[in-house]
Amino acid sequence: LPGFCPACLAALETLPETHTRTEILARLEPCFIDDLRAAFGFEEVMRSVLHHIKYQQMPGLALAAGQYAAAALPDLADAYSDALVLPVPIHPVRRKERAYNQSALIARGLFQHPPEPIDERLLCRRRHTPTQTHLNRVQRQFNVKEAFEVTIPSRIKGRRVVLVDDVVTTGATLNECAWLLKSHEAVEVTALALATPLDITAEFGLRNDTNSEFGLRSAE
Repeated sequence: LPGFCPACLAALETLPETHTRTEILARLEPCFIDDLRAAFGFEEVMRSVLHHIKYQQMPGLALAAGQYAAAALPDLADAYSDALVLPVPIHPVRRKERAYNQSALIARGLFQHPPEPIDERLLCRRRHTPTQTHLNRVQRQFNVKEAFEVTIPSRIKGRRVVLVDDVVTTGATLNECAWLLKSHEAVEVTALALATPLDITAEFGLRNDTNSEFGLRSAE
């Protein structure tokens, strides 16, 4: 596969065992994601990869990264053979600047033969949100609240859905998308990410803030 030199590929830190990030799900109160998996640690090499994908106009690298992630998560095709695969959307302004949604390209690398075509227009971002890089857990949840929209609700009802994103840190963006999809009667939402910090707390200094201050999602 193009995109990675052998040394960089060897340096990618795959996550242990099933790659499930239960500690992220445990921080989401309430949590609307049924399962959350990531292929690689968000370490030096992957930081560089994603920087080049997002800011150096390298869409082919996003596709290759998704293909490598599929190799790290080899049961994807069978586990989600009946699922609707949706990339986490970016705002049209950012899409125009970048010319592509990196999560959509990663999704196409992960699922080279999806059950149905990956539709970037089904889940869209209706509100342009500031970058979340320096926000804590609760600020991230508030930042993405009501930022997304489903364009054809009938295509969501009764479906298993797989959400694909480039990086998951607190899970706030994916959880907001999952809430929206379940409000349109998705029966299950799994989140897949290319990368995640191996130690969430140490990496970002996230606090155990409560949701009440910002009026965040209720499970009701």
